[in-house]
Amino acid sequence: TTMGNSIITEIVGSQILERMTSQLASWSAFSTDCGDGTNEDGGTVVVAGVNAPATGGQTFGGSYATNSVSDVDKVSVTLNHYYTSFYLTDKEFNSSSANRLANLVGTKANAFGGFLTKELSKIVTTANYGAGVVKTNASYDIATIKALKSALDTKGAPLEDRALVLDSAVLGNVLPSTIETLGNEVLQEGTVRRIYGADVYATNSLDTTAKCNAFLA
Repeated sequence: TTMGNSIITEIVGSQILERMTSQLASWSAFSTDCGDGTNEDGGTVVVAGVNAPATGGQTFGGSYATNSVSDVDKVSVTLNHYYTSFYLTDKEFNSSSANRLANLVGTKANAFGGFLTKELSKIVTTANYGAGVVKTNASYDIATIKALKSALDTKGAPLEDRALVLDSAVLGNVLPSTIETLGNEVLQEGTVRRIYGADVYATNSLDTTAKCNAFLA
């Protein structure tokens, strides 16, 4: 029984890690883990944020203290606790094959990853980030993505380590329309790895309540 429990734990752990890492890849590309692993639902994590400096540099005028003030904020983030569960009878627990258990856990983990993506994308709103570019999935094009890049450039964001998160319908619309211009990788994978200096992450789990079908971070 101990050996069986150990094997089941390994199967569950490996499946959850694999599936969730894949599902949440876009968020890990530009987010930071600020927790210590001991927080609970309703608790808070204090995140340090540094505002943009008054100037990036200037000609020396006699004092190095000029424009040296840094503005550091402490932002309190309230935590939400999400979970999913699956049920096994004693018979299933003791006699199910490893493959069947892996399929069960994998399916649940995929669904949970989609749920978490929808919850996370609810923060991408006009109230939090200002008015966005209003585009339907069908009218989204490469020029729209270029406009997002220009907006991020204007904000002074670093040119590297960017992530473009797209609704899968949007990605389908911006893919080249003819086989001659697709390229081997796009033809084989059905996706584009990078666009305008950003890693591309397609998902079919963005929150529709916030009406967000793409963002660049």
